[in-house]
Amino acid sequence: MDDGLARTPPMGWNSWNKFGCRIDEKIIREMADAMVSSGMKDAGYEYLVIDDCWMAPERDADGNLQANPATFPSGIRALADYVHSKGLKFGIYSSNGTLTCQGLPASLGHEEQDARQFAEWQVDYLKYDFCYSEVATSQIDKITVAGVDYEAEAPENVLEGEANIAYCSNCSGNRFVNGIGEGKGSLLFTNVNVPKAGTYDLVVTYVHRERWNNPQAVYVSINEGEGTRLRLLNPENQRDAVHTLTVPVELQAGKNTVRFYNPYTTREITVQNYKRMSDALRATGRPIVFSICEWGTHSPWEWGPEVGHLWRTTGDITDSWASVLDILDRQVGLEVYSGPGHWNDPDMLEVGNGGMTLTEYISHFSLWCILNAPLMAGNDLRNMSDEIRAILTNREVIAINQDPLGVQGKRIRAENGLEVWAKPLSGGDRAVVLFNRTETPAEIWVTIEELEESLRPLAAAVPGAAGKTGRGVYVARDLWEHRESPIDGRVSAVVPPHGVAVFRLMKRG
Repeated sequence: MDDGLARTPPMGWNSWNKFGCRIDEKIIREMADAMVSSGMKDAGYEYLVIDDCWMAPERDADGNLQANPATFPSGIRALADYVHSKGLKFGIYSSNGTLTCQGLPASLGHEEQDARQFAEWQVDYLKYDFCYSEVATSQIDKITVAGVDYEAEAPENVLEGEANIAYCSNCSGNRFVNGIGEGKGSLLFTNVNVPKAGTYDLVVTYVHRERWNNPQAVYVSINEGEGTRLRLLNPENQRDAVHTLTVPVELQAGKNTVRFYNPYTTREITVQNYKRMSDALRATGRPIVFSICEWGTHSPWEWGPEVGHLWRTTGDITDSWASVLDILDRQVGLEVYSGPGHWNDPDMLEVGNGGMTLTEYISHFSLWCILNAPLMAGNDLRNMSDEIRAILTNREVIAINQDPLGVQGKRIRAENGLEVWAKPLSGGDRAVVLFNRTETPAEIWVTIEELEESLRPLAAAVPGAAGKTGRGVYVARDLWEHRESPIDGRVSAVVPPHGVAVFRLMKRG
């Protein structure tokens, strides 16, 4: 995705953490106003993203996504124009599935159409979720051709690999074939008879065992010919649901074979579908930042750089200290996958939403900055306190996040709840976060020697990241206290419980 977009981690505001589905165009317009008046825009926040629940329950007569007329009566283009008039960029939400996480129309199977719609609306950023996405396994009850039923579990059929017969109370014969797909299992109907050659309706009766079930991707091949990809839906989201799908097939007179299989894994299907939207966005010609919200399910840091500009590394954050710690720990080791135009995303900021202390919010923000996380605020910008505004607009800490080298910080030490995180910065400077996870104040320190040794593998791979070594005066600037002092070989601080001390280390002379 070397297209010039997201060369530093995107910064902005997203509606979900504070408002969820309680959004309308009035709130979004007011938030655009507040991004400017609060100083957020001047601090670098530029994307205003409306999350789930902006869309109407149904597509329009032409199959296009449309805004909910009750909450966005002016339409999305008018809202985008308003956001742009404030000098901001506009973002929107959809999902890589049949429905969004809140059960509204999503983009699976409509990628090209929806990408064109987003471009026409002048969208600059797409958050693309993972609810109701496809899986590469399927469960077949029977097929019907020319009025004749062929049971999947019939003895003349061939089950290959991991395909197996399982019990189902509401299936035909109380049994079905499970484990088809993932490149590991297939089902072959060996004796489908028709009187003459021609086009026939193949009625596939399939099963969804779980209520919250994603569409099943499966291929059907007639007489070992080229396979056709089918999508088996569970529209009512009911447990042990049995549905049918009718597809036309070409059969020869007499005996035919019908094979159900999937040569791909769910991971491969996931990548294919995200890439389909990525390609569709690029084809519009409009520069749109593509945010992959895949929850870290299939290691998106391994394939995301070729598909999008950022990718979620975990499930959803909550406004709690435990959530911040859990997500933080899951970032260890991912720093090698991040860089300009392709960022690990540990989810949005909860700063200012009320579930943590100011000290914890300072830590949350500081750690996200050294992780090069996209900084997507999620609080109510219209009435935030001066203390919260000071956290979100601390330009010296933001500069660590937005450093043009784009090197993500790493944890270089963790002992008894006391941690040191660091990253190289342009010009040879170093950023250091001393982090206290414990319940008591503690002194945390790191030497220049340890710092350079730990960062050497990261710095060596990036031009301009080499540190300034040798004798001289080292200065540590405290980025929350906004003061600097010389240091003699190490930087240290007494850090409060759940708190941080953040420094920019510079060599002078």
